[in-house]
Amino acid sequence: MGETIDSIWPCKCWFCRLFTRRVLGYFIKRDLQGLECTGMAGRGGGVVASNELDVAKELKALKEGLEELKRSLAEVKAVIADLTGPFSLY
Repeated sequence: MGETIDSIWPCKCWFCRLFTRRVLGYFIKRDLQGLECTGMAGRGGGVVASNELDVAKELKALKEGLEELKRSLAEVKAVIADLTGPFSLY
């Protein structure tokens, strides 16, 4: 499963290792267990293809959300640096 996550989400920064990759692993396990329960895991049917498309859409939305989170975190860091800088009192 680690190879699957690597192909979907190649970033290995601390944030991704701590949060994103764990969440993706959970969803991949859940989807694979759901396919095994319905007996569709070994078949190459349309259900698997639609699940892969759904996962791809969710991953794209997750990537966009993380990019927005990174930008807002950078803004917060900049504000904190401005407030704690030596010239902030001037």
